[in-house]
Amino acid sequence: MNFKQLNALLNAHLSETKLQFETTEIETGVYAVYSNGEFSIRIRDEDQPLTAEKFSDVLNSPVTSLSHAEMTAIISGHTKHISVTVWDGQDCAPQISETPSPSENNTSETFQTKLNLCQNAVTSLISFNKPDAVLWHQSKQMFCPQQFLSMRDIDFPLALYVHPKPFSSGEKLDDTLLAGFRVDHISQFIGKPLVYNETFLPFEKAFEHLSEFMAYHRNTGEIMPDGECFGRDKKNQVRVNHIAPDDDHPNGIVELTYLHTQKPKPKPIKKDRSQRPESLAPRSAVTFKRPAQVMTQEALLKIVFRGDPRKPLFDDGTVEDNPEGNTLLSRLPFGSV
Repeated sequence: MNFKQLNALLNAHLSETKLQFETTEIETGVYAVYSNGEFSIRIRDEDQPLTAEKFSDVLNSPVTSLSHAEMTAIISGHTKHISVTVWDGQDCAPQISETPSPSENNTSETFQTKLNLCQNAVTSLISFNKPDAVLWHQSKQMFCPQQFLSMRDIDFPLALYVHPKPFSSGEKLDDTLLAGFRVDHISQFIGKPLVYNETFLPFEKAFEHLSEFMAYHRNTGEIMPDGECFGRDKKNQVRVNHIAPDDDHPNGIVELTYLHTQKPKPKPIKKDRSQRPESLAPRSAVTFKRPAQVMTQEALLKIVFRGDPRKPLFDDGTVEDNPEGNTLLSRLPFGSV
């Protein structure tokens, strides 16, 4: 791998942020460190596969961007990987085996900057090489390269920053399982954990509400007040509740609750009897490959976590001071431009 060419490509991707990096350390064909004085990025080319335990989180997650079969095929078939590490300053890079520790200087803005640097570094590597997948530990996800690149222009890609953990009490509404989710790592941005209470809504719709909630926070710098409601219209309102601190949650908890308890009635489908059978025949000359999507609520029926959304909560108290494990996997040796 030509690390100096990669440095130039990384700076090109970061041109709009005004963050530019120089190569401060390099071992030909093995690793390089890029730094701008404030942050450092290490790219390490490992000519061996990752160990099985590195994939435990993503394989055990009920919400995934790739199917279990796709992930298993990539994991069992990959022969090497490239790791990306970002940390503060120009000191020596932390070892990957070390557990990141909280930092007093690790503000929400700083943490997001480091995640953004990781994202840009991986984007550069995808352009520079042809990996099979990206293992992104911050949100416990594995992405195919196309999925990862599609998030490049998103200002705050929640799929990279947080990890939802679905839960359900098992109750149903009109044969629809009620389910909610807890959000891993969101306290690094809003200062406290967040729970979306059980609802009949599909997971994707509820996750959109989380995106709207975070958009307000990013625009104002504040958490939406207790009792405030938001939504795109009066028929789709979500209430914000601030749960008081306790011994387990010293900063309290934010709860989001979808206010409508009745499912909307489906609109009747009008049949167009003017259609001839031959006009409804499929076009055999064109084939489409359906992209992998986030698991639907129906698909969570067998694997959803059951229990109180606050007990136990989740491992959201540890701040990753150096977002680690953003790893590219490949079945074949990486090529270079």
